[in-house]
Amino acid sequence: NAALHALRTWVSQGISPPKVPRMQRNALGFIKHDDHGHSMGGVRLPEIEAPLVRYGIYSNFTTGSLASREVFSCVAGGSTTPLDPAQLRALYPLHQVYLRRFQAAADAAQAAGYLRPADHANALIRARAAKLPQ
Repeated sequence: NAALHALRTWVSQGISPPKVPRMQRNALGFIKHDDHGHSMGGVRLPEIEAPLVRYGIYSNFTTGSLASREVFSCVAGGSTTPLDPAQLRALYPLHQVYLRRFQAAADAAQAAGYLRPADHANALIRARAAKLPQ
């Protein structure tokens, strides 16, 4: 939603979209990752800044057919792997610690133009409802 809003604003009012930090790379050119396996740099939404899961990627090419429509449809997907309960307890000893960290990240993302107000509000609702190990 924020990207579409920024595009409309850019086209209609000439206001450039927000700048995004470049992905960080190591000396060999590979993307650097944080302690949870998420890429460093780029748009880091609150779900990345206050993670409960590790987000990953996978390819889901179809098998047995090389039809062009199948090759270009759904060639990339995502996966989530819950962080270890002990790791979550160390990161967030109380649910309030998680909520403060998530809200700070959501507030920063909204201020930078990466989240629209409604998306910010919905993200906070999801964070409040999140189940953390005790």
